[in-house]
Amino acid sequence: VDACDKLFSRWETHGAEEGWGPSDALAIVAGSSQEDVITFPKSLALHAALFQLELSDVLLVFTDTDIHMLAASKKAKIAQQLADKLPETFKHKLHVLPRDKADKDSANFAKIIEVIKGSKEGKRVGTLTKEKNAGAFAAAWQAALDGSGLETADIQNGISDYLAIKSAAQLEAVKKAAAVGSEAFKKRVTSKVLDIVDVEDKKFSMSKLTEQIEDGIVKIAKDLKLDENDV
Repeated sequence: VDACDKLFSRWETHGAEEGWGPSDALAIVAGSSQEDVITFPKSLALHAALFQLELSDVLLVFTDTDIHMLAASKKAKIAQQLADKLPETFKHKLHVLPRDKADKDSANFAKIIEVIKGSKEGKRVGTLTKEKNAGAFAAAWQAALDGSGLETADIQNGISDYLAIKSAAQLEAVKKAAAVGSEAFKKRVTSKVLDIVDVEDKKFSMSKLTEQIEDGIVKIAKDLKLDENDV
């Protein structure tokens, strides 16, 4: 709730600036996850900030009043449970649409386009134009957006600005992560790598090494008296 309020506040306060378009609505799509491909898209960073989760094949739309989410049935069910539990003090309603693969979401996309056109002046939508999203869902949404008659604006700098401002809880989480990472590198990574280097012709598996380091991180976190949910 706090993270969503902060996003709306940044958009409202700085909406006239180039980093936010300016835009009448925001549309953030996350494409399919790709195995063995490491990417750091802003869309997933936004998900992590808002939901503490990274959600693939999801469309988020922010209007001047509400939030709209289009997601597969399981994700939509979880999101609806979240929507039903939002406090009355939260000013923005979360509307959840389950995906309809029968028509490849064409009806859902049409509804969302109308929602965007009903926000503020309804002419310009802010998107992450430089992100390359994988998968049919993201491609279908882009095609619907391209054919909508709406102008688009890149809001990457605006989202970056929003993500850069950390709450006290987020700053504390960064400190904990840094402490665990530092200890893990000193006590686990360095010793394991030196052992491999020192023993000539020693065979090793990267997956096994990674597993040992991950096990070490759990122990280090316990030694630092961190909560299990923080690890």
